[in-house]
Amino acid sequence: MTPHNELALVIGIDASGKSTFMHGLESNLGYTVLEPTASAEAQAFKSEHLGKPLTDELVLERQSLFTRLNTQFDAHITAQQEHSNVATSGSRLVTNISHAVMRSIIGDRPVPVAAIVSDWNESQTVRPDSVVFMHAPMDTIEARILERQERGVSGEQLLGFNSLHFLTRYQDALMQTYDALDSDLTTLEFDSSRTSIDTAIQTFINT
Repeated sequence: MTPHNELALVIGIDASGKSTFMHGLESNLGYTVLEPTASAEAQAFKSEHLGKPLTDELVLERQSLFTRLNTQFDAHITAQQEHSNVATSGSRLVTNISHAVMRSIIGDRPVPVAAIVSDWNESQTVRPDSVVFMHAPMDTIEARILERQERGVSGEQLLGFNSLHFLTRYQDALMQTYDALDSDLTTLEFDSSRTSIDTAIQTFINT
């Protein structure tokens, strides 16, 4: 029987510290990092639509893309777990929450977090062993994104999917998502403006 290696799902908005945390797992614990948002298709879509207004058609197109990427990455994750522990920021849960937030902004309606989490729990998708929620105050998020802009990092404008209005709503929805997760999952949350990545990694190790 193939040994079971761990899968950590790391959730958080842009500039929350999730990528830094995942690469900390990689460098300290030998995790393999797999991120659907780093794929060429995802990056091309982000660049093409940066700054465009949110519409139902755009949200549907984006969700269809990421649902397909999630399916591909589920297979990739399963294969990689035969060789190492895996950390990822991508899952159907994250995809469905983020696009529900977009629809809530368009239609001024609540995000059905409980229903999305329930559907995810009952789905046949790859399930993580642990969920780590990385977050920070919005003034910290803004400062980090502006610092990236100064360094010339592409795609970091505070527009569209990266607008502070969207990021604020998205972080709130992820907090609700984290609170709604099943008790059988190992769950951790870190305010990256208060907790160093080294401390977060050590806490993860000791949990």
